[in-house]
Amino acid sequence: MTGQEDEDPHAQERPGIPARRTGDAREVASLIGWLCSDDAAYATGASYVIDGGLMMMAAMQDRPAP
Repeated sequence: MTGQEDEDPHAQERPGIPARRTGDAREVASLIGWLCSDDAAYATGASYVIDGGLMMMAAMQDRPAP
């Protein structure tokens, strides 16, 4: 996903991303696992954004991340 296999995404700060780090494929896999489980049986018709908050920043393009 980011070309950083086996690197800890928490180790390198990314100030341009609201979560301040890159994503990890395991985080995407965690959501997929939940969606496949009985715990998500009532979840329907939703889109799940896993981007560390970048989508929220689109409306604030002229401002730096806090």
